[in-house]
Amino acid sequence: MRKVPQEKWHTLLKDHHEGYISWEQFEINRKRIGSNGRPGKGPGAPREGDGLLQGIILCGRCGRRMRIAYGKGSRPTHYSCAQARKQTGAPVCQSFGARRLEQAVEGLLLDCLSPLGVEAMLEAAKVYTEDNEVERTRWKQNIERAHYEMNLARRQYDAVDPENRLAGRSRPWGCSGAGKTV
Repeated sequence: MRKVPQEKWHTLLKDHHEGYISWEQFEINRKRIGSNGRPGKGPGAPREGDGLLQGIILCGRCGRRMRIAYGKGSRPTHYSCAQARKQTGAPVCQSFGARRLEQAVEGLLLDCLSPLGVEAMLEAAKVYTEDNEVERTRWKQNIERAHYEMNLARRQYDAVDPENRLAGRSRPWGCSGAGKTV
C-alpha cells in the first residue's frame, strides 16, 4: 500500500454520497490527525496525565516544545525545555512549575468564556422554558381529553333507560345487541 497525495488521485467525487460529516470537517479532522503524529509539525496529541498544557506549550526562549514532568510524592509537576540537552548536552533552557501557569491559563480561559457561559445559560433556560411550556400544554390537552371522555361516558350512561341500567352496565359501550331483546 502506498500513500498518494490527494492532488495525484485519479478520481475524487466530493459529496457523491451523504456523509456523516461535511467535506470541510473531514479536511479539518485529517489535518488535526496528521499534526498529532508528527513531532514539531503541530500541537500534538494529548497524552496521559492531567497537565493542562501538555503537548502544546513551546519554550519562550528557543521555541522548542516543552515537556511535562509529573512530580512524585512531594515534588510538583513542572514543564521543562530539555530538547537541547538531549540533542547536544547543553544545559536545560528553562524549567518551571505547572501550577501557577495552569491556574493563570484557566483564569484567562474562564474570563473569555464567561460571557458565552451567561449567554449559553440564558439560552438553555429559554429552551427549558419552551420545552416546559410544550409539556404543560400537552398535559392540559390530556386532562381535557380525559374530561371529555368522562363526560361522554356519563352522557351515555344517562342515556340508558333507568329501568334498563343493569343491562346497560353489563354490555360494553358501542355494543348495540342487534337482534336481541333485553
